[in-house]
Amino acid sequence: SFLLTKHGSDNVEPADLFGVEDHGGDSMILTNSELCRITSLGAAAVQLGSGIVYQTSKTLKERRCLMLLATNLLLIVQKGLSIPSAKRVVQQEDSTAQATLSLHLWKELMQIDAAAMHARSIVIAATVDQTTTAYERKFWDCAPMATQDCLSLLQRLLPASHFLASVNSVLTCNENNNGRSLNSNFSKNSLHRRALRMLGDRASEVESNSPEAILFLESVSELTDVITIPNGNACTRRSIVVQQSALMAIEQVAQSIFPKEDRLNNNNKMLMKGSALFQPVLKKIAIILDSCVETWKHSGTAMDTDNTREVGGECQLFSSASLCAATLIAVTQARCLPLLPRLIRPLVSALIHVNSIVNAAALVKSSFNDDEKDASNDTKLKESDLEEWIIVQHSILQALLSLADTIPQFLVPYLKDFLQSAALPSAHHNHDLTPDVTSTLNNHIMVESIYKALATKTPTRQLIPAASDALESCLQKSNQNQNKNNEFGYRWKQAQSCLRLMEASITLCSNNADLSPLMNRITSTLIICYEYQDDLQRTNDNKEEDKTQLLSVANKTFLAMVMKLSEAQSRPLYARLREWKGTGNRHFCLLHCCFP
Repeated sequence: SFLLTKHGSDNVEPADLFGVEDHGGDSMILTNSELCRITSLGAAAVQLGSGIVYQTSKTLKERRCLMLLATNLLLIVQKGLSIPSAKRVVQQEDSTAQATLSLHLWKELMQIDAAAMHARSIVIAATVDQTTTAYERKFWDCAPMATQDCLSLLQRLLPASHFLASVNSVLTCNENNNGRSLNSNFSKNSLHRRALRMLGDRASEVESNSPEAILFLESVSELTDVITIPNGNACTRRSIVVQQSALMAIEQVAQSIFPKEDRLNNNNKMLMKGSALFQPVLKKIAIILDSCVETWKHSGTAMDTDNTREVGGECQLFSSASLCAATLIAVTQARCLPLLPRLIRPLVSALIHVNSIVNAAALVKSSFNDDEKDASNDTKLKESDLEEWIIVQHSILQALLSLADTIPQFLVPYLKDFLQSAALPSAHHNHDLTPDVTSTLNNHIMVESIYKALATKTPTRQLIPAASDALESCLQKSNQNQNKNNEFGYRWKQAQSCLRLMEASITLCSNNADLSPLMNRITSTLIICYEYQDDLQRTNDNKEEDKTQLLSVANKTFLAMVMKLSEAQSRPLYARLREWKGTGNRHFCLLHCCFP
């Protein structure tokens, strides 16, 4: 550990001794006594004044010998952990000495892994300047892998209690087992990130009914402490990565211990305990979401490239927090109701903000022709940023889908926010604007899943009025006059999204008595669509296929309603539509065929 740490921190040239048969005739220049001193004391060997490890190792030959020593020591550890008796020794019960040894070994390997990865980044940077050789690059490609292999072997051998104690020790201690201070934020954050990711990997293998499950569940409180509350200052990139790792570990613990088939058992004591532990996590997630949204709002215009790159870290943190919230909502179910307003408000605000960026990027891209080379670099830059925002959009939709699947009966007060034109309806047609981006198609499918969940689990008498209001807002006259940025061309697509939700709700309505009081409301909404369709047909601003898509969905909604009504209920509908057909020149709708 000392060899790799000193090597990485002082940026000396490494040597490659992994898989290399010819070492250039080098011989070990250390005496047996010196080797024993290094092996047993590590960094303390230098502090005792021997001076044999690093101060005198200035030549390439000497450094290669030290790399050979480091390689052999790692191989000894790797082979020692691979023997069959290692598991029996490590898992001895009532052995404080073995537990302490395992803890120290795990922490030491974590330190080696962090140092090796740091040294490797230095070597890669030096490779650009062609100051390293091939065998040096190969050594630093293999050293981290050998260390991670040792960690993987030890992780599988350690009992759950010892493993969790090791992770907790790394998260709460700023020194390693030899007293070497982690004096750089890089070392501390790197260790924390690796420990958290290993915890998440181990948690994904835990069975929900195993004795280990309760131990991993209790570790959530320590993981929650890792998630820091933003205090107005921008989080560093490394701090954000550590918080992401903590959120991912919590998500994996929740998914493993509470699979979908067990979440319906509300009397499960484990579920009740888990809900109590997940409540503080959801509170911190709500604060993180709100903080990220405020950062985006003050970062400048949506297509400001510099500002977009500055908030890249917040985008990734927001995505991790949203995905973790989606899992915790599915686990806690109705127990998350007190936090519902604090979660939905930033999620909807973020969705509106992200939709505006995706739409603006799509319009900018469509304004360039393929043969315009003057804007090619700028377009590529925006496309790379666009993919990052689409990932954020996906995480938001995943959280909203979890809400719609888990607690749809409590979302009625928020339907107006969900269905406003800049929220879900806008996300629904992003793929139409960016058909060459595959991820937007996935988000389009996810919006349809949200609509299906709302249509299936939300009462029709509550969903239809909200969808009608949203559709009318999209097609009202004041919005039709907004021709800036092609808004007029895309408003009908947002209205089409609301119509699909209405059609699904009407089709899935099992009680026709709930639909009868809504007949006039649905008819009024359809008439607005038909009037808008007439206006759209008279313009030459849209493609011919665009002019029929809204009409097609409106007709399907109309037929779905008719099929649910009795003959007596259909007569007033017939009279009203025929009266409307007689006002003005109505030629471009289904009514022209039905009422000649």
